[in-house]
Formats: sequence, structure tokens, C-alpha cells
Amino acid sequence: MLGTILGRYRLRLESQAPVRHVRRGLTMGPSGRVAMIMEGERERRAAEHRAVAVQGSQAEPALGDVTAPPAARCPMGFS
Repeated sequence: MLGTILGRYRLRLESQAPVRHVRRGLTMGPSGRVAMIMEGERERRAAEHRAVAVQGSQAEPALGDVTAPPAARCPMGFS
């Protein structure tokens, strides 16, 4: 669910105040509520066109390659 939201929408923090983290068992998380503002939907057309163009290629794209299909790249845009 979280991956779908982060992949489809542009979000920003409501406040620029630093978010304090706390330890929760083996994981870490924010100490309280993290308010976000949805700025709009992400553009998906360019990624879909690149995926169609790459389907005909026999070469395996490198991870982070801008021509790689969306499934091979991080949905957040990190390499």
C-alpha cells in the first residue's frame, strides 16, 4: 500500500521541522505523526513508453539505467 502511494503521488512534508526517530523493537520510525501534503500525481506516461521501447531489446538493462523498464528501477527514482 505504501509503495503504491509513493509511486503514484508527489508528496511533501507539511512542516519543515525535523522528524525525530525512535526505536520500535528491531525497526525505527518517527516519534509521532508525519503529516504529508499530496502535490499531485506523478507522470507515468514516459515510463510506460520506455517500457514498450525496451521490450524489443534482447540486452539486459543495467540496474538504474534510464532505459530499463519500470520494474527494474526503484519507484522512488533512486539508482
